[in-house]
Amino acid sequence: PAGALRRGGGGARAAGAQDAAWTACGGGASGKAAYDKLADGAYQFAARVTGSGGGTAAAGRRLAAAAADGAFLAFSDFAVRTALPAVNLTSTPPAVIANGSSVRVEWGVGGGASTACALASSANRTRAAPFPCTSPLDLASLPDGNYTLTVTATDAVGNAGAPATAAWVVDSLPPSLAPPLATPNATRTGALNFTFAATDRGSGVAGTTCRLRLVAPRGGVAAAGTARAGTWEPCTSPSSYTDLPDGRYGFAVRAADGAGNEAESGEVAAWASTVAPAGAAVTASPGSTPAPSRVTLAFQAPPDPAAAPVVRWECALVKGEGGGAGPPAPPPSPSLASPATKWEPCQSPRVYRGLASGSYSFAARPTDAAGNVGAATAATAFVVDASLPLPPEVDTGDGAGGGLTGWRLWA
Repeated sequence: PAGALRRGGGGARAAGAQDAAWTACGGGASGKAAYDKLADGAYQFAARVTGSGGGTAAAGRRLAAAAADGAFLAFSDFAVRTALPAVNLTSTPPAVIANGSSVRVEWGVGGGASTACALASSANRTRAAPFPCTSPLDLASLPDGNYTLTVTATDAVGNAGAPATAAWVVDSLPPSLAPPLATPNATRTGALNFTFAATDRGSGVAGTTCRLRLVAPRGGVAAAGTARAGTWEPCTSPSSYTDLPDGRYGFAVRAADGAGNEAESGEVAAWASTVAPAGAAVTASPGSTPAPSRVTLAFQAPPDPAAAPVVRWECALVKGEGGGAGPPAPPPSPSLASPATKWEPCQSPRVYRGLASGSYSFAARPTDAAGNVGAATAATAFVVDASLPLPPEVDTGDGAGGGLTGWRLWA
């Protein structure tokens, strides 16, 4: 027999083989052909009878007739592929997406190769083992996490190409944003500082913006050119502001992650204050009626939405000369103006116990959160008659003594 090999498989076999170069490939009714260094492509191999064979005269005549007619004994179509198939990703998800309900990946691959996919996820809820897949591949209901899709092509002869990969993050949750802090929350210098912290376990914090607005200016109107409109501006922690006019401010932070999710903090209050608290007054006292040895006095500073809050009070009590048993005559009120007057921390109401008979003067002075010490209240005078019986007392929680939890009758 003789064999012929031509490039390009399929089609009309007999017609194609007639154009091929024929070479001897064995003797008798069987043979073997070997070819090497074939280029990649499709091939067709054919074998035919080229002469008479052994055996009976009739067999020889049949082979001779077949050879004369160009009869073929066998055909074979095959392909040679040494180049590895390649996957070309044509459409992949963005690096970060906020919604994993529907994700599509598309690719192209040549040579009739098949593809297999593997999806790995930090969410541990998706399939990581390879599975047959075709383009486009639609993935649905992906939970938050990091994803890597690997697509591998394998051709008809078993050659597997290099995998192509697509990676993305599904992040549907906003960043975590701790409440900002003012350090300190009031100042006499016109400078305020704020700290904050934003974290995001998904796509990471992409940026932060801050807003400082003048909520209540001192006197109700901000000086020309000093009002803050409260615009959002890029910022980092700590955020510092200077040359602020007096008033109450509100500071807030927004944080955005790589997927576009945003979180916004509540507003924290802070004050720029160069003016001391004013208008403090005693609101409850014994008045002109003699009091027993236990006296309660109340005091307060008027509310001011623009002023730094009062955070500390100091009280002073001065006893006049004289005193003793029995009801005293109302003497002149003792003065609180002496440098020797002792001021001590207190809170309203202030309860004094065990006072001796005599005349007294009382005053309280406030200090705000910025450290401004306000003017003391006007001196409040009263008279104590220690012989008077004490009324029942309820614990005021002022820490002045007693530790009472209910009614108690003092002898």
